[in-house]
Amino acid sequence: MSATVGIANWGPLVIGSDVDDALISTLRTWMPTYLRRIHDDRSMTFMPALPRSYTNAFEAQEFLDNQLPAIVVTTVSLQATLGGANYPYQGAWTALVACVVRGKRPAATRFLAHLYTGVVQQVVLQQARGGALANVHLMSARPFPVPDATGQGRYLLAGESTFSVKTDEIVQAFDGPDVPDADTYLDEATVVEVDIEVLGDEVIYTGG
Repeated sequence: MSATVGIANWGPLVIGSDVDDALISTLRTWMPTYLRRIHDDRSMTFMPALPRSYTNAFEAQEFLDNQLPAIVVTTVSLQATLGGANYPYQGAWTALVACVVRGKRPAATRFLAHLYTGVVQQVVLQQARGGALANVHLMSARPFPVPDATGQGRYLLAGESTFSVKTDEIVQAFDGPDVPDADTYLDEATVVEVDIEVLGDEVIYTGG
């Protein structure tokens, strides 16, 4: 029995976790550099602590107090797309990036929340590019209190930034394999070059 061979043009596929992972990777790589820079630039009397955790979470997920400062990227949501039969869909994701901090006094905690929020924004806007991150725009930011699960009376705040992330190609419509569950799929043939030869009154087209 011969193997089934199909033809397929799968096209691109970018999923939400690709955007989440790209943001986390960017922040993990660049946060130490930017925190050192802001310490020197503002002549701060203390060195801001490096984030102890970088996580991807649902919005209602509990923050772990023993891993602060913490960078939390809330799972992105796809807000709008543009595409069709002749070109891949573009994606517009809404990404929430929070930095959770703690302090012994309200004023100091508010300062830290704003400080880390600003650094997160600078890192994402300057360094988050390529792949799933075609364009990134800052939309809004807000601080909000986080309950202290330890009961030790410390102040916990999160500074959350909302970004609009554009992806050039997320999925292609009206394509895919021509038969289900083929043993082998060959790439869909594409004409990349056309030669025209005129022989008398006859025109010969050759594709390659």
